[in-house]
Amino acid sequence: MKRFACLYMMAFLILVSSGRYALAKNTLLSTDTRNRCVAILVDSAGNGGKTGETAFRAAEILLTNGYTPEIRELITALRRKGDRLTPGECGLLALADRKDPALFQEHMDRLIWMLTSQPDTSTIEVLNVLASLGYDSYSPEIQAIAQNGTPQERILALEVGANSGDSAAGEQLVEHCGDNDASVRTLAIRALIRSNQTELSSYDRLKAISSDKEKQDITILPALFIHAPEENRNDLKASMKSSIGRLKSVFPFATLALAAEGAPDDIPFLEKLLDSDSIETRVEAANALIRIERRDYRGIGVLDWLVIAVYAAAMLGIGVYFSRRQKTSDDYLVGGRAVNPFVSGISLFASYLSTISYLAVAGEVIKHGPLVFLIHIASIVVVYPVTAYFLIPLFMKLPITSAYEIIERPLGKGVRITGSLIFLITRFLWMALLIYLTSKALVVMLNLDNSYILLISIIGGIITVIYSTMGGLRAVVTTDVTQFFILLFGALLTIVIITFKLGGTGAWLPDAWSPSWDKLVFFSLSPYIRLTVVFSALHFLSWWIATAGSDQMAIQRFIATKDVRSARQAFLTAQLGEKILFIILISVGFALFSFYRRQPWLIPDGLDIVSDADYLFPNFIANHLPIGISGLVIAAIFSAAMSSLSSGVNSTAAVFTTDIMPWLTKRDFTDSQRLKLARKSSFFVGVLVVIISAFIGGVPGNITEVTTKTNGLFVCPLFNLFFMALFVPFATPFGTIMGSIYGVAIAVIVAFWDKLTGGPGVTFLWIGPSSLVVSICVSMLLSLLKTRGKSIRYLFGLGLTLLVPALLAIYAVTRL
Repeated sequence: MKRFACLYMMAFLILVSSGRYALAKNTLLSTDTRNRCVAILVDSAGNGGKTGETAFRAAEILLTNGYTPEIRELITALRRKGDRLTPGECGLLALADRKDPALFQEHMDRLIWMLTSQPDTSTIEVLNVLASLGYDSYSPEIQAIAQNGTPQERILALEVGANSGDSAAGEQLVEHCGDNDASVRTLAIRALIRSNQTELSSYDRLKAISSDKEKQDITILPALFIHAPEENRNDLKASMKSSIGRLKSVFPFATLALAAEGAPDDIPFLEKLLDSDSIETRVEAANALIRIERRDYRGIGVLDWLVIAVYAAAMLGIGVYFSRRQKTSDDYLVGGRAVNPFVSGISLFASYLSTISYLAVAGEVIKHGPLVFLIHIASIVVVYPVTAYFLIPLFMKLPITSAYEIIERPLGKGVRITGSLIFLITRFLWMALLIYLTSKALVVMLNLDNSYILLISIIGGIITVIYSTMGGLRAVVTTDVTQFFILLFGALLTIVIITFKLGGTGAWLPDAWSPSWDKLVFFSLSPYIRLTVVFSALHFLSWWIATAGSDQMAIQRFIATKDVRSARQAFLTAQLGEKILFIILISVGFALFSFYRRQPWLIPDGLDIVSDADYLFPNFIANHLPIGISGLVIAAIFSAAMSSLSSGVNSTAAVFTTDIMPWLTKRDFTDSQRLKLARKSSFFVGVLVVIISAFIGGVPGNITEVTTKTNGLFVCPLFNLFFMALFVPFATPFGTIMGSIYGVAIAVIVAFWDKLTGGPGVTFLWIGPSSLVVSICVSMLLSLLKTRGKSIRYLFGLGLTLLVPALLAIYAVTRL
């Protein structure tokens, strides 16, 4: 009966929540009102050929709110114009192509060219488009306009500066709200409403300007409302609404402000403005209504929180249970070498399935299409035989605890310690980034403030550290399996609900390749094509083989089984489990794509189906799954990170106990001492990871991208150590280590090509294959040098000399 307990609990939650849940979330706007808003925007956007600022604004609103099909005809017509585009038309194409960074940048570069090199183009028009798109590069050219342009040009240039976070630009905008020139004043007020990047002191200065009888302008109220503290918002909103009856010029500003910060109780007021004589007011009122509806958030209920609490308690219970069954360090670190192959295989896969991975599959399918994961699924036909019949037998015939013991005999202690340190550094950063990103995702799903990220990181880290420290590998693999099946359940339930809502699988199964997805390219040597079939296959082959052949988390799962056959079964289970889940998650991506494309008003405000695809699955879980089930899946998503974190804690503890401590202390430990040291190491690692995660928020740039690139830098260079030790008889320690250093260097160049050169980025698919090829080739070449028996001083000097070409290559790249 115990094996069915989880199913009984799920069924109970469905029944409990069924009376409180409707498959279609109640919407704030009636269908008639929403259709009317869209009709106003479509008519104003000018499918029939209308031009002007209002037409651009209406089309911009439709694109940013997910109503792309409504103006597809207009976008198609603009693409045919080629070089004859106006600034507004170029801005619309930038919005339409924001999925493709290269195309988007091409449109933005054209706008900058219009601004700096096309004398017959209106500077005001270009700057207005840049500012409305949120352009945030306060370049010297734009700064010069902010200082020397006409008054109107200066305001728009300052808005770009405020978008970039330049506090001086924001302060100047505030001062211009009291300008004697009404046109300057109007532009400054609109800029402050559109840009929310100014300092908090803006409110006090705006309040002083609004109180100055000589400069008093009632149109400043919307800007004051936007920058006001929460406790002053309601009074200012009431004053803003009442002022409309006295001065119609407030209409556009008030609706623009309500679009950013309005609430459901503003809907009746805005519905009346749809009848305004001013087309600009009607457009902004329609925008405000659409955006307020998109801010509607159901969130999770009391039952969800109860499920999350019960789940956390169950994880701790597993740790307590297995802690009482450990007698030796082998029990703790490798499960007594008798872990069930099925359990070990699921644990292996679950260890690498982080929360971000689980959510990102659906996001990748929505944004770019399923091609990359279809290739990933097909890679099993090569990955499994190579790993199962070439690598696993080599691992299983050795009585090892740490994977890096394998490379000591052929290459020496130094290479073993090098491999251990590379693994530890990689896993420390990976675990810290993982727990931070998971906490950030949960904050979005729970609709909490970002200040809760640290608290969630600490709570999740403490729970994980406790059960993995207490229970060892058996506790880790048991929780891994539990988490895998809950995640599987959440994905399947999502498909079922969307199928029911849309009227069958035929409503979301694609019957054609979507125009927004990556084009199918079989092979190309161009590094700027994001995805090709050949390099996708090489990427996944190199990643999985390198990971299975060098990562302690993988090798630990193999040696935890009783023999080679069991280890092969474990790896096959991992591969099949991953592929099955990916097929299901691809279906989730298809279903979510159709669900939100047909109902764009359900996409959260500020997000869109193209640029923010990764957030749509979390949004669906929090808002559209039954109450109770949402809590279970959120717990499972959190547990996916806990699974990866616990595996990382246990595997790093094994390396620290077996490799690092004996090397540092120059002594051997008894088995009981190793067990105590392993537990202390697990606790130390877990606490350190939680501490590091608290500072991850300060890492500049897109953290998800940084995480992926960071992992990719070391996977293949680490595998190079094993490849040389196992398959190259003439390998030397010096040549092997230098090859891995070169592999890291080429991975850095590929991963951060855009940052190093200032040009477009190189496809991420090249990171693994290029670093693997360079690592092995350089290692084999330098192993031909006679370095055995040479002094440390000689080898150090030779190493520095041989690093010069790598440093010169990186320098040359930065000068491109």
